[in-house]
Amino acid sequence: MMDSKDVVDGIWEYFGFPQGSLKNKALKHAEKLRRYYVETLKEFEALGHEDLEASYGLFLSSYFLDDAFDSTDSPYALAIGLHLYTGFVCYIQKEHPEKMEVLKEYFRIQMIYQSAEKDRDNEKGYDLSYINELDNYHLKQIILLFPLELSEPSIRDDLYELYIHYFDCILLTDDMIDAEEDMATGTMTAITSGCRTEEDISESRKKCRKKFIEHKDLTMSLMSTIGIHSKTLISVLDDMDRCTSDICKRV
Repeated sequence: MMDSKDVVDGIWEYFGFPQGSLKNKALKHAEKLRRYYVETLKEFEALGHEDLEASYGLFLSSYFLDDAFDSTDSPYALAIGLHLYTGFVCYIQKEHPEKMEVLKEYFRIQMIYQSAEKDRDNEKGYDLSYINELDNYHLKQIILLFPLELSEPSIRDDLYELYIHYFDCILLTDDMIDAEEDMATGTMTAITSGCRTEEDISESRKKCRKKFIEHKDLTMSLMSTIGIHSKTLISVLDDMDRCTSDICKRV
């Protein structure tokens, strides 16, 4: 597979977009996505090489579409996200046509929850229980679970629940890091929901830190139960554990 820099450089060359902060953010996120998702899927041997390569485009498209909601570079992010997602849809239509309706449903759910996240006053009446319960937090990035649909049923059944808890850890960590920025922009997350002051944010982070630990423990327990091992996944969880612990100590 091409490395993250090759992928991002290729995107920028294709569109001819200007160099700048969006590309720098994209490269950083592309590297994180490769480590957090691609490397663990590779270690589990859950997907074939071609499926994994195509799925990396899906992972990146999810990042850009999310960024398009509130980024000052939103026209660029939207164009890139749609380009990458369309490429993945074409791949599924050709290689796994029986999975097209499943992909559409994943995408529909993700867009509902991402839209809800940006609607602080919830004027559209979205179901926001996933934010407060913290047990279905992965729904706002559920499309990242779709590649498991391309794996063998025995592997998919084993990994699906594990990845749900793993994604919950990742998303909670990201939102703990970005809490002040999210509150300033009116983005509703597990951290910012109901918060008005820095003290509110501090208390919310502590609550989410406890939920992070629960999801981390469940992830590790499921790995042990299934009898699989991923050095990358364990390393990522440990990094996030240290990060969330440090954040709570600082506030």
